[in-house]
Amino acid sequence: MKKMFVLLVAVCVATASVMAAPPSSPVSEKAKATFASTFKDAANVQWTSTEGLYLVQFELNNEDIKAWISEEGELEAVQRTVDINRVSFMVAKAIQELGQDVTVNTIAEVNQYGELYYLVKAETEKHLVTYKILTNGAVTKLSKKKKQ
Repeated sequence: MKKMFVLLVAVCVATASVMAAPPSSPVSEKAKATFASTFKDAANVQWTSTEGLYLVQFELNNEDIKAWISEEGELEAVQRTVDINRVSFMVAKAIQELGQDVTVNTIAEVNQYGELYYLVKAETEKHLVTYKILTNGAVTKLSKKKKQ
């Protein structure tokens, strides 16, 4: 559970980041092999090491994608930014039901340990809010921060 929470936090932090620094240590051969076999046509690949995982940012099929791979070569999570027209009906309905005072800034589709969900970054007049929405439409508020 702790590892899943750490990975979820890493996904949230990486979603907010724009630039990736080069990894502080060489990338393990197992991680490289997993990446190469899973994302054969990836371009503009950037590796960063964080929390015992490698964050790989790259382009594939004209999409910006992020993947988290362990040093042992396990693919932990994959994320891509999507618009509301590319989510399921139940997810779109849940987003609409967040309220009229909520403005959606980004929607990230995340596949973590085989579970597909969406991270929705939104704002109200006074707060920045991050929601996790499952494919069945269940919503969990992950964070709520006062705007500065």
